[in-house]
Amino acid sequence: MDYQDGNGTGCGCSLCEVFAITVDDMSKSPNRVRLRAAKEELHRAYTGQNVITDERENGLFEALVGLAKEDGLHDLRKMLQHLWES
Repeated sequence: MDYQDGNGTGCGCSLCEVFAITVDDMSKSPNRVRLRAAKEELHRAYTGQNVITDERENGLFEALVGLAKEDGLHDLRKMLQHLWES
């Protein structure tokens, strides 16, 4: 299934799926800009538009999980944690 990426185009990557199906409302998230920026960097790496190191990937996931937790986005945090561990 295709999900919308940050540019409004279809994407089948698992990260876009997580952000598309979360039940959490990110519209009021204080860290939504930072969440989107980290997601977009990972998305570009997963779709071959950018290359990042494993350390950078882990750092981005750590940041995403931490920001989601800080903003009370429990469903998103849980799904990101699962994706990170897989």
